[in-house]
Amino acid sequence: MPAIRPRRGRRVDSDMTDDTFSRLSGEPLPDEAIFIGGIGRSGKTYVRLMLAAHPSIALSKRTNLWTRYYDCFGDLADDAVLDRCLEVMWTNKHVRALEPDVEALRREFRRGPRTYAHLFALLHRRYVARLGKTRWGDQTEGVEEMAGPIFAALPNARIIHLIRDPRDRYEALGNRRPGRLEEAVSRWLRSAKSGARNERRYPDRYCVVRYETLAREPAETLGRLCSFLGIDATDDMLALGHAARFGDDRTGDSPISAAYVGRFREHLAAHEIAYIQHRAGPLMACFDYMPEPVVLSWSGRVRCDVTPVAAALARAGGRLVRLGSGRPEPGR
Repeated sequence: MPAIRPRRGRRVDSDMTDDTFSRLSGEPLPDEAIFIGGIGRSGKTYVRLMLAAHPSIALSKRTNLWTRYYDCFGDLADDAVLDRCLEVMWTNKHVRALEPDVEALRREFRRGPRTYAHLFALLHRRYVARLGKTRWGDQTEGVEEMAGPIFAALPNARIIHLIRDPRDRYEALGNRRPGRLEEAVSRWLRSAKSGARNERRYPDRYCVVRYETLAREPAETLGRLCSFLGIDATDDMLALGHAARFGDDRTGDSPISAAYVGRFREHLAAHEIAYIQHRAGPLMACFDYMPEPVVLSWSGRVRCDVTPVAAALARAGGRLVRLGSGRPEPGR
């Protein structure tokens, strides 16, 4: 039997209006959900552990409900479509980590609006109730691109978007495989554009947090986030819930460190810094990331020029490998 896969979901058009999102999302839900977005190596995990240490908040991670499954199967009023959606969602170990009672979830869902937002909310409501908490949320990379549908369905939700200097983020990725530089810059630009647009569009519900500010001023950043969410800060939150992954690796009251800020200056090649600044410079300035003076050799200039070509060749090679193996093209 062939694997069941969702069709490619609707790409959210930045020009779509809130009225359009509301028509697509159905009746608004009351949940005061919290979403933590941004791309990898930007500090999302720090913020999730920080907020999850609050006595009323439970946060899952990487369920990808809105980015991978929203509107990807058809009308959930059709039981066959609902079953197909649930079957595919259950292949995600982070969805299974919520330990849902599938039959109870299905019964409760059928009693309410047959929308994706309602299905996702029920999953999280049951999870937080089992933990004895009252407010749910999720850390999902790229959720910033779904701000419109989320706020239409969950008008009381809040989105926290982590962003990091693209030069430091690229340095933190480590693996310098062909095409990685272009890919990293493109993903940063896409996320940063969404963040800038959403903060203008939803100023009371959307908050962009710089990794550098979080690392250098964790207590102050926690205070601002708690004010944004309408909650009181606790000492456990600053300590990230004393998460075992950090052990005794902490300075002062928090394990968050500024040691990784600015590492690109020592670890990136001149052509890498120059390329990132050339591609992302105007948007970097919007987030107070200033360009570094770079002197390029002849070979450095050539490497800057061929970076997009290397990325295109890497993508083409990847497509050929997938076609040869029968694997599908990646979705959104």
